[in-house]
Amino acid sequence: FFITKRLLWPQNTEVMNIIKTKEDIQISILSEDDAEELFLLIYRNREHLSQFGEGTAKKYPDVESVKQSIR
Repeated sequence: FFITKRLLWPQNTEVMNIIKTKEDIQISILSEDDAEELFLLIYRNREHLSQFGEGTAKKYPDVESVKQSIR
C-alpha cells in the first residue's frame, strides 16, 4: 500500500488520505455521499451477513442509519 494523495476536506482542515492499492482499487475515508451505495451492498448481502451472527445487517436497516454511522 502507498499513499498517492493528501487532500483537504472542503468543510474543514481535516486531511484525508487516499490509498491506492492497484490501478483500479482505491481506499479512502467514507463520506455521507457513499451512504446509499454502502447501504445497497449491505441490503443485497443481508442474508449472508446475518447467518454468522454478524451485527451489520441489523445495525443498518436503512440509508439514514448508514449516514449517521459515517458522521
